[in-house]
Amino acid sequence: MKKINRNAFAEKMILKYFLFLFLLFSNISAQNTLQTITGEQIHDYVSDKVVVISDKDSGHSGSGVIIDSRGYILTNFHVIDELENIRCHLYFNNEDKHMFNELSAEDAYEVEIIATDEIRDIALLKLIDAPKDLDPINFAPPSSTKVGGTVYAMGHPFNGWNTYLWYFTSGSVNKIGYEPVYSDSWVDELLWFFFDIDHEIIGNVKHLYTQTPINGGNSGGPLIDNYGNLVGINTWGFDDLMNMSGAIHIDEINAFIEEVDIKIDNYSLENVYDESGEKIIGFKYLVLSYGNLVSIEQINSLSDPSKIEYYLIDLNMDNMGEIVAYDRKKDSNFSFWEINFDSDDYIDWSGEIENAPDEYLDIINQGLEIFNSWSEEINRFE
Repeated sequence: MKKINRNAFAEKMILKYFLFLFLLFSNISAQNTLQTITGEQIHDYVSDKVVVISDKDSGHSGSGVIIDSRGYILTNFHVIDELENIRCHLYFNNEDKHMFNELSAEDAYEVEIIATDEIRDIALLKLIDAPKDLDPINFAPPSSTKVGGTVYAMGHPFNGWNTYLWYFTSGSVNKIGYEPVYSDSWVDELLWFFFDIDHEIIGNVKHLYTQTPINGGNSGGPLIDNYGNLVGINTWGFDDLMNMSGAIHIDEINAFIEEVDIKIDNYSLENVYDESGEKIIGFKYLVLSYGNLVSIEQINSLSDPSKIEYYLIDLNMDNMGEIVAYDRKKDSNFSFWEINFDSDDYIDWSGEIENAPDEYLDIINQGLEIFNSWSEEINRFE
């Protein structure tokens, strides 16, 4: 859907003031929502999504996170590199365990390698004979992670003689940038040893640099935002730099999943159920817009579930939709909108968006951006 542009100076000045108040309210609402999600809740939510990765012969190797209910697991390439008999221990039958040597080999699941990316340091695994009650982690909305944001990590750090299980830490994002990946070929080693020539850069991988404590064994575990969504895969820590850890950015993970061409069921997409809580009537997706987290719901027709009844956009996460879009023209553009800023029983404006008064254009364009983001996201499932 195309952005609408019209100019009316006087109305724009009034609109800017109105939007300032509206976005200020939205930001406060988003912050209040954020504050209600505690570290304890994040821990309880994420624990059953984190797995222990080990080798039958060499023992503990690292961490991983369940990203699909069918048993797909994401971890680092270096965690599984050269392992021959990869196994995973799940949380639901080991939640009372504290150290790796308390785990039973009988509880381990065999794993197959689906795809790897050595440059990104990512590997996709799949549990063989995965249990049916797996609950995958959701991926964070695009560009939702910012410098200064709080993040959490979970994994299984190694202390030199044993491994602590489901160890939970928190910190903040210090920086987002690209980390060069150097060749480790024998030619580069010789050039460096004899001529002090730097290794060839074979890639640049987007990373999150955080203060979240990461230790050996945490590799492959999830980095999580305040909403419990995956924002990265914890990968390394600096011995010489205090409070400096690195995680593969969610953008790299998305690119890797797309290249592997496997459709997974966790891109911040939730089912919407009817009043009975049993029948799925639509989907809900979270997205960042104008710096705030918002949601868009697709509600399907009860009489014909293959058709979409309407879209509902919640701009301030108060579970009250400020925009509802209908397909009155039957052209699949959903151009008939109802806008209700104050979420009361009265609609502030309704009609075809091309006929909207100037004071509603900015909010309509914001809604169109959300629609476009939704369209890109839903393509993953088609």
